[in-house]
Amino acid sequence: MTRRARTHRSQARADVAPRVAPASWQALGALGAGVALAFGLGLVSGRALEPAPELADAPSGAARVAPSAARVAPREPVAIRAPRARGRAGLRGGGADRRRAPVADSECDAFDEQLLTARELVARGPAATLAALRSGDRDALAWISGELVEAPANLCAPELIEGLRALAADPSLEEGRRVLALELLSSSPAADAGAVETLGELAGRDADRGLRGVALDALCALAASREDLRAPLRAALLAGAEGAGDAAQRATALGTVTSHGASASELEAIARHLDDGDAGVRAAAAAALADSDASGRARVLAALERTLEREADADAARAALATALQVARGDADAVLARLASAPAVLNHRDLQQQVLDYRRALGAGETDPVRILRARADLVHHRSMQRDHAE
Repeated sequence: MTRRARTHRSQARADVAPRVAPASWQALGALGAGVALAFGLGLVSGRALEPAPELADAPSGAARVAPSAARVAPREPVAIRAPRARGRAGLRGGGADRRRAPVADSECDAFDEQLLTARELVARGPAATLAALRSGDRDALAWISGELVEAPANLCAPELIEGLRALAADPSLEEGRRVLALELLSSSPAADAGAVETLGELAGRDADRGLRGVALDALCALAASREDLRAPLRAALLAGAEGAGDAAQRATALGTVTSHGASASELEAIARHLDDGDAGVRAAAAAALADSDASGRARVLAALERTLEREADADAARAALATALQVARGDADAVLARLASAPAVLNHRDLQQQVLDYRRALGAGETDPVRILRARADLVHHRSMQRDHAE
């Protein structure tokens, strides 16, 4: 079992947070079908699912809305460029290229022409670019987006950011163009609090479920790389979680939220999801509270104790216990002693063992919750190996 060192918050999230694969790009694929089908090109974007550290208290239920041990990695947009390296000479050259069917000079010329046209359009400035994204040729969209993401400076003009916000929020536009605007917004190094607000509104209230998913995906991508936008991103993600009718989207939003620096009202908004009808969402909400500040400790612990009085799902209860360990700090042993008699713990033998393992580590003098979680993971692995050997 491999483990990588992570921050306090990352370790906490690895225990409990379900992750959801990003929304598909089918709408945008339809817009660029002419390019994609004729030349094997397409707009490539999305976030890879990166394995999280395996901890003993990670959700294991098969009914999860998404794999429980997956962490969302930042999206790396790939520019759409014509394969000019395999042009006239390359495709007719030696080696593997010799087995490929020759490409006519006219086709290479078409590639070059589309590339140059997109490059010239982007060079003309934000107004021309936005006009093309709104109503330009569909087949050109992939080329234009490729030029924009090729150099981050192309996406930094304030006029372009404002225009992309307007495009994304315009319900009269076809979905593919709005999706493209959302993705370009999340790829911009100059995305600001206003852009985050637009994404949050779309993630929580847009009539199109698919577009809500793309907006949420864009927020998650920004959260992975923009620490300076932590506060507006938290507000936007909570708005997305409140407005999402889909459990997977709620879990994704909560799984990305950080409660560090959250206000009392924001902590309450997260804690409300501890009553969600979906166990995966409840587990994500519990994990989201793990990095809350000392000022909110009493409020968070009270919410976790209420949850463990009625929680029927073992994974959600396991997440609540892991968060209680981290939030309680110096009072962890006393808090865990109380939680040991909660109905959710008494009804599950493995949860009783979880509490016992935590308290033994605390009794041995360990105070770092990350090291306690890792030590428990080692214990669970060792016990599993012993059972396998006995069988």
